[in-house]
Amino acid sequence: MFNEAQDLLTRQFGQLVTPEEAIRELERVGALIQNSHIVYVKGGHGDKYVDLAKVTGPYTASRICVPIAYHFRHYQIDLVVAPVQKAPKFAEWVAYYLTLATMPFTGKEVNNIWAEKLPGGGFGFRSSHEPLVRGAKVLVVEDTINSGGTSQDTVAASRRSGAEVVAVAGIWNRGGVTAEKLGVPKLYSLIDLQMDNYPAANCPLCAEGRPINTAVGHGLDFLKNQAEKIAQPVA
Repeated sequence: MFNEAQDLLTRQFGQLVTPEEAIRELERVGALIQNSHIVYVKGGHGDKYVDLAKVTGPYTASRICVPIAYHFRHYQIDLVVAPVQKAPKFAEWVAYYLTLATMPFTGKEVNNIWAEKLPGGGFGFRSSHEPLVRGAKVLVVEDTINSGGTSQDTVAASRRSGAEVVAVAGIWNRGGVTAEKLGVPKLYSLIDLQMDNYPAANCPLCAEGRPINTAVGHGLDFLKNQAEKIAQPVA
């Protein structure tokens, strides 16, 4: 059965994309910047920037989701869940390819839905989606896994609604997050590559004089704060 599932996927899209090919594809569409000087949201500095929201075309989005579906083809997934603000398009493609791989043997589609932010914090599901979650074997799909907080919230929401969370999957695990940290049996990422994150006060990129990228990240805010510090009169 599993070899047949692989044949279905590879016939649909050719050979499965490798992590190295995925990195090149993300760079091609502008979702990955390398060899730059980025200021991250929490103030750290690094030379790479990943923004998978820039994967807007179906070719790239679908291509990088095939390996995730292939990896979980034998996990009997009923439902793919994504956090609403991050990865619904990737969850949809993963669900599609899981359906392609398994429907000939199971006779059913793999559904996909999203978890939404709650006013008081955390995530939950709209009432129309609750019946799909209850009792389902769930795969949580992320785009970029940084600290794992969004994944944890999505896992918690799924469990509160009665699901069995089988695993978490991501396109890029850049934070070295583990399944143990997320509290799930399995974590799989197409790209599992940590990105350097230097403290601003001890940044080798600053030391070598590499210009800060102001087009992405928080470079403009950093430079503005630096300028204000310089402008402050000495007491």
